[in-house]
Amino acid sequence: MSHDAAPSAGHPHVGPRVSRRVCTGLLVGAGLAGGSASGVPVTRTPSTPVPEPEYRQFQRHMLKLALRKAGWSDALDIVPTQTWMRQVRELRAGHVDVSPLPALQAEVYAQFGLRRVDFPLRGGLLGVRRLLVLRERLPAFAGLKDLQHLKRDFVLGYGSDWGDLAEMRRLGFRLQTAGSLDALYGLLRAHKVDYLSRGLNEVAQELSRFDAAANALDLVPGVVLHYPLDDCFFVSPRRPDLHEALSLGMQRAAADGSHAALLRQHYGSELAQLGGARALRVEGYPAPPGLDPALFEGWRPALKGPPPSRAALVPAKVRPRLLLAAGQNPDDPRARFAEHLLQLALSRGGMEMDVVVHEGLITGRRAAALLFGRIDVGQLPCYGEVRPGQALPVRFPMRRGLLGLRLLLARRDRAAALAAVGSLSALQSGFQLGHGASWADLPLMRKAGFRVKALPPGADLYRALQGGEFDFASRGVNEIWDELESWQRGGGNELTVVPGIALAYPIDDLLWVGPRRSDLQQMLERGLSRALQDGSYLNLFQSSFGPLLKRAGLAQRRVWSLPDIAPPPGLAADGFDVLKLAAGAANRPNGEDAALSASGAAPSGHRPRP
Repeated sequence: MSHDAAPSAGHPHVGPRVSRRVCTGLLVGAGLAGGSASGVPVTRTPSTPVPEPEYRQFQRHMLKLALRKAGWSDALDIVPTQTWMRQVRELRAGHVDVSPLPALQAEVYAQFGLRRVDFPLRGGLLGVRRLLVLRERLPAFAGLKDLQHLKRDFVLGYGSDWGDLAEMRRLGFRLQTAGSLDALYGLLRAHKVDYLSRGLNEVAQELSRFDAAANALDLVPGVVLHYPLDDCFFVSPRRPDLHEALSLGMQRAAADGSHAALLRQHYGSELAQLGGARALRVEGYPAPPGLDPALFEGWRPALKGPPPSRAALVPAKVRPRLLLAAGQNPDDPRARFAEHLLQLALSRGGMEMDVVVHEGLITGRRAAALLFGRIDVGQLPCYGEVRPGQALPVRFPMRRGLLGLRLLLARRDRAAALAAVGSLSALQSGFQLGHGASWADLPLMRKAGFRVKALPPGADLYRALQGGEFDFASRGVNEIWDELESWQRGGGNELTVVPGIALAYPIDDLLWVGPRRSDLQQMLERGLSRALQDGSYLNLFQSSFGPLLKRAGLAQRRVWSLPDIAPPPGLAADGFDVLKLAAGAANRPNGEDAALSASGAAPSGHRPRP
């Protein structure tokens, strides 16, 4: 356990991709518990709240080991879930079979009928806590005498929703609380707390996430806290057979040494740091009811002997990572471009980090996820979606305003009349624009003088246009062709792109980071500025959008800029230079077309649903 517990402007609504594994989970939940269509027994367990590489999936590997030791198949069906309370509900309903949950909360889970497997998953390793401090504060901890000294003279940052908060206060720790990990690290960097207490299994990953750029934090050497804390497997009340099997499997894994070997495989380097460390035992910290405190010493056998090679599970060098929410699924071209842009910014900013794309986190939830530290970077519009204090913008329009370079879409029987319009004012007064009511630029279009028909959430923009509810829609150059072709493949041949006209106004998506991640904000801005200067951004832009800009044929269109729309505060007008970039795309040699197309630039999207 780590103590963690609406479409954008001009963006089509793309529902979360239903993966094959999710469908399997639905089928099993419908009555195939303990088996699959192929007859192989399957155990359903939740996904981690955020994506994790395979080598970090200790709990999943422990589950597979316990199943094998009990003589069961170790085949798993990974069912997507987000929070621990959602996992509890899914267990009670029988939609999943088993989940790793904090052992301390057993009485809470018992109210839902869940059955605990009475064996701490890491043998109590989660209760071996490193003290994480600002590097400049290390000398103050060098003279740490004992636990009472720590309690008396230092303030501990702690999660306001962590299950043992009341116990830590009762035991005399001086606490300052925050609602997320991101906020806790912010308190530490701001000198509002003296230290954080992080599990031996947590601290390396968190340092790579929260301190990779600044390198300002460090671990107090030679000292750990120790108290009985860990997760256990909790089993659905509908699966007493699985509870019995996992209890047996965990006991056998402990007896034959395979549990200790798995701990070394995953946490060998962390365990090696414990050699000679002084453990400050937190006397009075309660072991979870019904669990022998001796079980929380089960990590100690993993200290014996050198840690085995981790090559099978862990790359030779584990790089820090950033969690990015963009698009609606990893196949969405917006997610691909955002991932490539973030990788470019990291590279030019001098940071070696991996980018992991969070699947299916819709636009309307990204700002909150940034605020609470559940993601590191989110793609969001420069207008409307983010409230003050929720996130910090990376002040660089991702596509240099391409989202605001709009072509008009209309019924074929209205296209000629629209193409003949002689001025922007005539377009605004003579024709009605269809627009999503929840799109961030709706107020801008009204301010610019358009007569707008606002469609409610869930309405289909293309279907409403075909039905004559309004005269035209405006879609970004990066969106319109694929959306229209998707519509036509579904049998709709009544709509077309209006020739001879385009609109332009300063709107685009930005990369946003958490409100306390100014270090990451500055590093990404620095990297993108360098990429713009050295030409690498232009290469990425042209390879991603060059063919679409050529297809738009802007040289044969009147491009009307909307005069009443200014760039958002903090963004310079020259950051929306897409027309200049478009001219460059039009002048690229024709011989590059095939290479550009092969790069995956042509997106595969969906029709917009406001």
